[in-house]
Amino acid sequence: MEKIKQNTHKEGRSISMKLKQFLLTKKLKTQLVISGLFIISIYIAAFIYSKPIIDTDYLAQLNKINIPENYKPEDNAWLYYQKALELYKEPDFGNEYSIIMDNYYKDFFDFNDTEQEIITKWIEQNQPAWEEFSKASLKPYFYFKYEIQELDETFPYSGLITALDLPDLMKIGIPQIGTLRPISFLCRWRVNMYSAKANTQKAVEDSFTLLKAAFHFQENILLNVQLVGLASHSIGIESLLKIVSENELSLSMLEDIQNRLNDMYKSHPIIINLEGEKITFYDIVQYMFTKGGLGGGHLIPKSIPILIPMTSVVISMGEPDPSPTRKEKLMFVALSMLHTRRNKTIAKYNEIFEQMQKMQEMTPYEVKQSGYSTGLNPPSVFNYRIHFSSFTKQSRNFLISIFTPAMERLSQMIQERRTEYEATITILALKRYRIEKGSHPENLQELLEAGYITKIPIDPYSNKPLVYRKEGDDFILYSVGEDFKDDGGKSDSSTVKWRTSSNKPGDAVFWPVQ
Repeated sequence: MEKIKQNTHKEGRSISMKLKQFLLTKKLKTQLVISGLFIISIYIAAFIYSKPIIDTDYLAQLNKINIPENYKPEDNAWLYYQKALELYKEPDFGNEYSIIMDNYYKDFFDFNDTEQEIITKWIEQNQPAWEEFSKASLKPYFYFKYEIQELDETFPYSGLITALDLPDLMKIGIPQIGTLRPISFLCRWRVNMYSAKANTQKAVEDSFTLLKAAFHFQENILLNVQLVGLASHSIGIESLLKIVSENELSLSMLEDIQNRLNDMYKSHPIIINLEGEKITFYDIVQYMFTKGGLGGGHLIPKSIPILIPMTSVVISMGEPDPSPTRKEKLMFVALSMLHTRRNKTIAKYNEIFEQMQKMQEMTPYEVKQSGYSTGLNPPSVFNYRIHFSSFTKQSRNFLISIFTPAMERLSQMIQERRTEYEATITILALKRYRIEKGSHPENLQELLEAGYITKIPIDPYSNKPLVYRKEGDDFILYSVGEDFKDDGGKSDSSTVKWRTSSNKPGDAVFWPVQ
């Protein structure tokens, strides 16, 4: 009996010990879990409320590469452009605005006498602005120093942005640059009127004034200024072709225009300078990432609302609110955690930057055939209905996808501007050939062999020569256009030359002028 009692006591003590060990283990595990959660919460808080380190003045770098070599204030066109912009008078809203801005593609004599008088009066009112614009175009370069713009209620999404620490290069003020494009429309109207009235020399000089200004804008370091230049190229070239189409120009005038164009485009190649975009991206990374730590730093969740106006899907109803909802904040944190770290983000951008540089020299046809692309799709990670795997994938390089230009479209624009120039040179040469030989050549090879052109223009949408055919006593010259199909020289005249509508033929016809 004693032995049984002893065994029972031992078993009880053993159970007690096991119970104590179990309770200690459970307590330890609980403490470990609590400690782990505490550490994780500290990490998440540090992740969310982390701050960037701003140690590089990218604005100074941008201004350094933008200033012309051997800069002299007296050679700078900007002072005169500023005066032109100050003097420029917009058409009055209403009937005057509708006639001038909505019908720029019509010929001057298509308007009735009252409408012609309205157009003529507006052109005369803007004569002082045009004179300053012309003076500016004669200067060797166009330069202004970039400075930080004051953020006020006129700044886009000011309610959101003023509450955030916006990167310096996103606050650059580009004074009145947007007004330069309306002045190019003034040039179009001047050429339209002077050409219709057979004042061809004045019309030609106005066209060259705009082309010289276009090269000024194109040689700026920031992309949005360069785009103004590319648009002005097209208007200047179209203006010259309109003059040639509406007037019987002499052999000497045709040759003079051709030589001037050749000289201008040889000394100013059409290309987009992306260095400003790269510096801007580096500045954005500096403000939106931490510096140091795993992977060089992480994307700061608080910085993400800056990107909302730039995405294709705005997550809030109406204009973004500076105080995101809880659901939005959770998405920001998730996106930040999924996004590639700072070092890899910069490395990936540099890789894509090299691709963009190469793509500039590729024709749209070559891009299509090779399938070459930057590999970036428009971001839609703020769409709540997006699948988790898509959200994860798009979050990886979200910042790059927003701040990388649509290079496929930019390379198209570059190639189109070059082709417009080469087509115009060819048309001038064909006109000269007709005057001297009595008829147009059978093909462009004859024109080349006769020395009227130095190269046969290539269609960027076929990588073959532009399509040329004699048609009676005239000819047709065109590109197959962005649909890559030869529609026999038919085009939808209601669209811009290179853009086509879905149900109509899409050739880009240079001659006859349409």
